[in-house]
Amino acid sequence: GTTTVALASDGHCLVMAGGYTSSDSSAEEVYTAELYGDGTIAPWTSQQALPSGRGYAQAAVVRGYVYLLGGYSSSSANSTVYYAKLEPDCSIDSWSTTTSLPSARYSHAVTVAGDHIYVVGGRSSYSASTRVYMATPGTDGTIGSWSTETSIPDALYGHGAVAVDGYLIVGGGYDGYYAHDETYYAEIGDDGGLSAWGTGTASLSGDRWYVAFAAWDGIMYQVGGRSDSLGSSASRSHTVQMFVFSESSVYSAYQTGFYYAFDLAADLGLVELDWDYTSVSDGTVAVYYRMRTSAGSAGSWSSAGSSPPLSLSATARYVEVWVDLDSASGDGSSLDEISLSYQP
Repeated sequence: GTTTVALASDGHCLVMAGGYTSSDSSAEEVYTAELYGDGTIAPWTSQQALPSGRGYAQAAVVRGYVYLLGGYSSSSANSTVYYAKLEPDCSIDSWSTTTSLPSARYSHAVTVAGDHIYVVGGRSSYSASTRVYMATPGTDGTIGSWSTETSIPDALYGHGAVAVDGYLIVGGGYDGYYAHDETYYAEIGDDGGLSAWGTGTASLSGDRWYVAFAAWDGIMYQVGGRSDSLGSSASRSHTVQMFVFSESSVYSAYQTGFYYAFDLAADLGLVELDWDYTSVSDGTVAVYYRMRTSAGSAGSWSSAGSSPPLSLSATARYVEVWVDLDSASGDGSSLDEISLSYQP
């Protein structure tokens, strides 16, 4: 298996590049897959390899070009930026280099707003960074220069970053000593520049690093992450958290019902199901779940009760969850997060 891969998409193609394997800390392989309209993914296809292997790198797709930014290679951080044309069939012909990052970075966060690429935080050696860089690639894919934007409030690596409704959101991460649950936001100007950073009123579901962020239709999603410190042992968590962005802060998403299926990729021992919600005075919140192993069929739906967390003593690969939010006044309760803990 491969970990710490760089993953990016333009909504039509998925690109997976580099990463860390059991025998190679900086892999060169590149794969792409087409996204179908029903949400399924076509088979992955091997593409032109990177000129040099990269682990803990990040990728972005802008204007039909895919970028591989920074990463870890030859026992050190790297500032190189590779780019390649992403064809309509999701193929990649060849990789070239363009203007390097102002400083070497790995375990950083990368996101795209319009035609601007943002590189946030990360590590250059053992220390985390607060630096934020921005570039606007040209129509030929090349990057002329990188600008240094307003620094994030905390030095972080393994954090998430995403652009939502004209704002750049950063959250989670590790500072070298502790994992974080804070979220920060900065307004994106017309030229791509960032305002001063503010602190969001909503935190992540817990202290999380190597967390992933995504956004769709004004809603931001936080998925997974590690909650343990370096050198310690702890259960991992599959967590999906939803935020809706306003002009001043980040708030939980209001739903009338929410379905999510956790896939642990193997039959594993379950620890607990946990959820957090905000209920109005006349609102009700009902949580149901069912489980199945890789070879088994789905069982019956069971009530998770009204007092989270729910302890689980079972082995399963899939856990499906349905949350029903209701209110007689029509002002529904909000689901803030739901997570499944398991023993890896």
